[in-house]
Amino acid sequence: MLKPLNHAATNTGTGACTMICTSLITSENLLRFICITFLFVASAIFLANNVQAKGLGKNLTKLSQTLSQNSQVGKPASKEIASIESLTNSSAAQIPADKLLEKGRQDLINKDYAAAFEAFQKAAQQGSANANAMLGKLYLNGLVLNGQSVAANDTTAFDLINKAAQLGDADGQSGLGGLYAEGRGVARDDELALHWFNLAAQQDNADAQRHLGVMYQEGRGVETDPVAAAAWFREAALKNEPQAQDALGVSFREAQGVERDDVEAAWWFEKAAEQGNPQAQADLGMMYADGRGVHQDDTEAFKWFYQAAEQGNTLGLYHLGVSYAEGLGTDKNDTEAVRWLKKAADQGYEKAQDYLQQLGTL
Repeated sequence: MLKPLNHAATNTGTGACTMICTSLITSENLLRFICITFLFVASAIFLANNVQAKGLGKNLTKLSQTLSQNSQVGKPASKEIASIESLTNSSAAQIPADKLLEKGRQDLINKDYAAAFEAFQKAAQQGSANANAMLGKLYLNGLVLNGQSVAANDTTAFDLINKAAQLGDADGQSGLGGLYAEGRGVARDDELALHWFNLAAQQDNADAQRHLGVMYQEGRGVETDPVAAAAWFREAALKNEPQAQDALGVSFREAQGVERDDVEAAWWFEKAAEQGNPQAQADLGMMYADGRGVHQDDTEAFKWFYQAAEQGNTLGLYHLGVSYAEGLGTDKNDTEAVRWLKKAADQGYEKAQDYLQQLGTL
């Protein structure tokens, strides 16, 4: 059985309890107030952020739609972007003329004439005189553009080459001299040809120097002078011009303007033959066949005759046919002999026609 509480003690405890409760109630209200305030502030921040997020989302959606629409119609999203794209495209398209010329020349080596034409044309548009000269040479020989054959056009070639020459371009001057010498695109005029060749030769142009050698050799526009001819051939040959090297070899072999020297002749023929010059290949083959300036060697002669014949050189065709007919440097083969001799005969080479008659095939 519980003992009854002391009254005094009860009153004291009741007062203390009242004070504690009052204190607890006050603290509880304060805590509740703080919590409510915190929740209110947090809610306000959340709502504000949510509104901003929704606004940003709308802006992003709008931007995305704008970009999508612009991409569909092929327009940039803004003037600034359009300006940047224009600048980029412009700088990418503006390849320096010297680089275009270098590319065009390499394209010519690779026999990609359409690519060469495009490169030279772009360089010409930038004011390159040499590009005009190169374009003119392409028109002289004809070319294929975009899958279509473009016939040789001497008039267009003359206009382009003349423009380059008038601007002081050495290739243009030499090319113009060649047009006057051949009468292509303009009336033949040896004196004007000589004039332009001289101007280009003064600029150390190898092609012009070789042409001057021919003019002095043949007495065109100037009195015949084999010494001057050999001197000009040498100038060009030293610059590794293959046709000049072959011509100089002939000068030494035939003692034209220089003392006869078969060793020197064979040396120059070989320099040009190794560069793929078909006439030099045939000439070198003859030196080996006859043992002039080199040891006699039918096999070596056959090799050079074959390389010249494959390029359609008349002398190479004839001597290759004879090599097959007589078994010189190769097995005797009448069928091959007739085949190659006929090719030479078709080019009007009388010796080939005579040999075919001896074989009884004509």
